[in-house]
Amino acid sequence: MIRILDVIPPASIPGGEIYIRWSGEQQRSFVRPDILFRHTRAHLISASADLIVVQVPEEALSGDV
Repeated sequence: MIRILDVIPPASIPGGEIYIRWSGEQQRSFVRPDILFRHTRAHLISASADLIVVQVPEEALSGDV
């Protein structure tokens, strides 16, 4: 099971970067994580064993990650 430990910053504007600290199942090589803002896919900047960095999509509305 994957657990989100922290989202930094807790809010952002479209085009801003969000850092997601996580733990749980290890990412399989060459598999990109899907991060959605409501139903809109975020642009993945980087992903590691404990941190994912994404860019908030322009179409994103307020709501949960």
